[in-house]
Amino acid sequence: MDTVGILTNIRIKHLIIPQRIQALAINSYALQKKLKVNYFLNDVSLFSDTFSTLITASKNRKIKTMIFTSILQLPYKAKSIKKFKKNFSKINIHFCLESHSG
Repeated sequence: MDTVGILTNIRIKHLIIPQRIQALAINSYALQKKLKVNYFLNDVSLFSDTFSTLITASKNRKIKTMIFTSILQLPYKAKSIKKFKKNFSKINIHFCLESHSG
């Protein structure tokens, strides 16, 4: 079972965080939580609310945990939130900047 770090482009809503810094933050968070990030996914489709890269990866690999840089990477439209919950309900999700998991 894999632990995946989820990166996006440099802009996360109002934040500007380069991908290299996102990866450092995710790795640091993972160490604190005694997790090991197996690989990173760069999912710019998060902002189109389609999650195509994440959906494909979760079907092709056994993902146990996803670590996002921030909760701001999640969609804000109700329809997209339902789609996200449906596709990733069995995966542990963490948000490193907010230090929150669920």
